[in-house]
Amino acid sequence: NNNKLDLLEDGSFYQMTYMLDLDLSFNQLINFDDDRLFGTHLQVIKLNLNNNRIRSLSNDLFKKLQRLEILNLSSNFIRFIQNGLFNDLIFLKQLDLSSNLINSIEDYSFVNLN
Repeated sequence: NNNKLDLLEDGSFYQMTYMLDLDLSFNQLINFDDDRLFGTHLQVIKLNLNNNRIRSLSNDLFKKLQRLEILNLSSNFIRFIQNGLFNDLIFLKQLDLSSNLINSIEDYSFVNLN
């Protein structure tokens, strides 16, 4: 965390199959619009993206992070939560969206969360 990252290349985490905790907090990241960022065998349980500049999240972004249990998206600039964004996160136990600019949440955005 706290590295002033502003861009992550597609496939940045493809080879990190045993990584359980990914902390990208306190950077300058803006958009996460592509599910190609994460590999298909990534085992991340905790993903921390708080205190960035994230404005949008693609509908398929978390599709490959099915084991995710903790997701922190707090303190960003997210305005919209689209239907299906969290559908594949069946093990998610904790989701933090606090301190964003959310003004719209589509119906059924949280339907598969326990």
